Amino acid sequence: AVIGAQYGLPVTNFSRVYTGDVNAVIFWNGHWYAHVTNVGIIRSDTGNPGTWAIVNAGTGGTNNISIFQSYFAILGGSLYLWHRYFNATTSTLIKTNNGTVWTASGPANNYTALGMSTTTVERFTALDGKLVWMGGSSGSPYLRYSVDEGVDFLDSAVPIANRINSIRSSNGVLVGVTNFGGIVTGK
Repeated sequence: AVIGAQYGLPVTNFSRVYTGDVNAVIFWNGHWYAHVTNVGIIRSDTGNPGTWAIVNAGTGGTNNISIFQSYFAILGGSLYLWHRYFNATTSTLIKTNNGTVWTASGPANNYTALGMSTTTVERFTALDGKLVWMGGSSGSPYLRYSVDEGVDFLDSAVPIANRINSIRSSNGVLVGVTNFGGIVTGK
């Protein structure tokens, strides 16, 4: 679907199919997945109303009402969900290989292990065979990654001056967007 009036589509081309605090959504292995605060992970084959069902109601606290941010990532045939809580000392990284059984992955349940602080804003993605956390707070921007499913964490070799909001890769070039810093690139 194309989004926005700039494409000549009416605003009504979207319809509400689920109500709740939905934090993240992704399409993986023929299904739509979403994470809903105080519910857990829900799934739909079509994304249509009435087709969403809970597939995980609690591994790693996915149904906790205190969840602040959630992100899905696909890496090596697995689907990952990482989220942090409002208290900023707890986060959770879980994965599934089949869409129904979810297990904890690595010690990413410890927010401190990721080098994050209570003032940090972060994002999570998969990039070039790694799980990547990005963000940073005032004076401490960072790019951290793991090549072993969140067991060990490494820092980017080069510090980045402003908080990273998103980063992508193609043909060996990394392109990131930052707060107040525009676009940064690296190899």
